[in-house]
Amino acid sequence: MSPVGSTDDATTNDHAEAVGPPAPASLGLGRDTGEDATVTFSGELDVASAPRVRATLDRHVDGDVVVSMTDVSFIDSVAIGVFVGAAQRASEAGHRFVLRDLQPAPRRVIELCGLLDLLVDPDEPARHA
Repeated sequence: MSPVGSTDDATTNDHAEAVGPPAPASLGLGRDTGEDATVTFSGELDVASAPRVRATLDRHVDGDVVVSMTDVSFIDSVAIGVFVGAAQRASEAGHRFVLRDLQPAPRRVIELCGLLDLLVDPDEPARHA
């Protein structure tokens, strides 16, 4: 695997796409059914990783996208902006975009921004630290 910014930074096949291990965030994509996708992020999603996050999400605008945030420890306003843009594009295309498995710190930032209803799966239980 190659670091963020390298020219050989992704491996793609019919079943899954893996990107990483960039520091401090890593990105991965596992296809579900049809055109829908589950994307997994880990580490810190910030201004440095935002272009890669955006590019990963932009490749999968043809269906519903579920983003697993299980291993995301930090998210900044730039990464939140990427998610808001992806959610808006998905909605305009008649698709669904949701974040799942949020850790307490990233969830709190999204909550403070007033974006839980837009970004977080409504069936997602709040985790406590």
